[in-house]
Amino acid sequence: MDCSKCVLAPFHVLWIFLWPLLSILLGIVAGCLLSVFITTAVLLLTLVRTPLHVAQMLRVTATSIECFKGRRSFPLRTLVFLAVPVAHLLFLAGITTFSATIGTLYYIGKATKMFYKHEYSKNARKIKSNARMEPKSKLGEYYKACQEFMQEDEQSHPAIYLLKGIFALIPGAILATLSMAPFSLAVLVISLVRLPINFYKTTKIALFTVVLRWDLRVVVLAMLPLIHTIFPLITLMCAIVGSFLWTWKASVMKIVGDDNLFDIWTKLREKLSDYYKVHEVFVGERCDLYDHPSGIPYGWDGHSYGIDFQRLLRWQRDFLVICFVIALGAPFCMVVAFLLSALKYFPGVINWWRKYCYGYCCGNENNCAAILSLWPFHVLAILLTPVGALISHISLVLFSLLSFPYQVINSYIEFYWCRGGTCRAVRLALAENMKAHDEFTALMAGDEDDWAMLRLQCVQPSRNEEPPPRGRPNSKIRDDPQLYWDRFVSQCICTAASLLEEGLVQLEDIQGLEPSAIQSIPAVAILNVLTDSIKDKTTKRGDLKWNIDGTVCKESDRTVQAGIARQLWPMVSSIECLLRNKQASTLTCENLEVLTSMLVANNESEPETTTKILAGADPKNHSLNNTVRTMINRMVLAILRVRPYQDRMNKIFTHGYMMTDLEQQNGNFDKEEAPLEHTTSEDPICSDSLKEATDGETNSRSDKGGNVKDNEDRVDGGEQSSL
Repeated sequence: MDCSKCVLAPFHVLWIFLWPLLSILLGIVAGCLLSVFITTAVLLLTLVRTPLHVAQMLRVTATSIECFKGRRSFPLRTLVFLAVPVAHLLFLAGITTFSATIGTLYYIGKATKMFYKHEYSKNARKIKSNARMEPKSKLGEYYKACQEFMQEDEQSHPAIYLLKGIFALIPGAILATLSMAPFSLAVLVISLVRLPINFYKTTKIALFTVVLRWDLRVVVLAMLPLIHTIFPLITLMCAIVGSFLWTWKASVMKIVGDDNLFDIWTKLREKLSDYYKVHEVFVGERCDLYDHPSGIPYGWDGHSYGIDFQRLLRWQRDFLVICFVIALGAPFCMVVAFLLSALKYFPGVINWWRKYCYGYCCGNENNCAAILSLWPFHVLAILLTPVGALISHISLVLFSLLSFPYQVINSYIEFYWCRGGTCRAVRLALAENMKAHDEFTALMAGDEDDWAMLRLQCVQPSRNEEPPPRGRPNSKIRDDPQLYWDRFVSQCICTAASLLEEGLVQLEDIQGLEPSAIQSIPAVAILNVLTDSIKDKTTKRGDLKWNIDGTVCKESDRTVQAGIARQLWPMVSSIECLLRNKQASTLTCENLEVLTSMLVANNESEPETTTKILAGADPKNHSLNNTVRTMINRMVLAILRVRPYQDRMNKIFTHGYMMTDLEQQNGNFDKEEAPLEHTTSEDPICSDSLKEATDGETNSRSDKGGNVKDNEDRVDGGEQSSL
């Protein structure tokens, strides 16, 4: 072994240790000198080229036709012409400042890497290339960009448009202010003009709709005046802010693009027209779904909404308790979080330094040259680590303080249905808050298992805990309300088949979903069910008998609390009471036939059978029969608007009804005719026909003249309009 190498080995090890430090010192000196050189070069080059660039841009500004068009070209051209020197001076100051600050840090890192790796020749070539301003060098690329700016007029267009946009801000703001006042005033006028009809419609719906129970109805009626009073003010504020911002932007774009400014007023008028149409749609389409004489919205599923006062009082009590707990617990949580952060601050800073140094300075993928090339940024990051850790701990303390109310409310929701839920929710919120802060700070300090100080156990609510039963249990087993609708639809099918056989209804009316058939079939079905129930000696008042399956619905077993049953049963009860009281005159075979004919006689073209039956009716029962028909039709109009019937209505009109022998002999039925298409209540044809029927547009011909005796089968105009 060479003795000289053994002697020089300690010095070699010392040199390996000292050389990175010397590289840093040399890099600082060389980087600063290089930055001064390049910054000076950039400054001198920009300073020398600035007069040429100013002259070039002034020439383009003065002669350009593409950038300046229309009547506003002269003032804009003048303003841009005067601002060109100022813009280039600001560019000179900005690029010089950037090169002197950010560029200096970049050059120090590159110089340090050059000294550490002894890449002198490579960097000397780069410096020489920049000094000669070769095309591939940074200064060469900058010099080339300056030359292209002088050679091509299009290079000045972005700067000209930028200056035009800056100068257009002030006139755009003036135009926006001028447009804001009339537009906002027009919006306010529209809101005030539509206020009476909107208030009338919403108040009428809230007063008569079956969707609201009495308690919520009172609240809605009390709040509607306040809502309709505040609404114009809200629309006025939105119109002021929105119209100003939109008009300002549109005006600036129009001025820069030399477009017609009056297009903005056209757009504003269109917006006003759209706003007025929104009010019309609200009254015409939205409110019409709920505005019906029966108070039943179209497609109602039976749900009614109200206020649970017992639950509301419980919520108020718990709200006061939670506010008291938050007021006491928030300072406690803040103190605990502050102590935990204070204890783990310095371990967290050391842990961050360790991770940063290992990840960026001692990792296998990073060599020393790459580290030294960015060493100023690494030093800055290390120096800022304590500040970042302090900001992080302060943020965690504030987050713990602000999240405590949310945790209390969330825990209260989880434990609401448990016994003693409020106290358990408070305990869980305190434990979760402190445990979460302890875990976050432990992760910042290092390993969670090593630095976690609080060993808290947060017990979540068990879903096996059932809430206590509310109300009295019902020991009686009642039929599903859906079975009643199935029986009623089956009764309607049998009724339609019977009407077809008797010639009171035409098959084409059923196939074509005529509103007259949609209304008359359930009406006759209701009459048949009530007649069978009254004639049966085993039934009592309030019982319903379904001859379809022989089921008797007892009054004691009926679920009247359901939403739809609560609305329909009073109508059924009133009709039944009238028929029972006048049983001797109304429930005879002849009068029932007349009542059936009166219920189906709501079409302009009536069958001959119906006309004959009505012509031979007893005039003494006309008033009573007319009352019964009116009550049944009112109930039918309510039934047609509920969803359970609408979902089953297609079964009535798509059923394969058999033709009578007389119709087959007359050849009115083609045996090879294609089967009926399946039509649901969602079909547009079925939906339109159903709405037409429920809106009462299929009126009987009672308002077409004639005396009472000749038209005893018609409902007079006043009674029909009440439907």
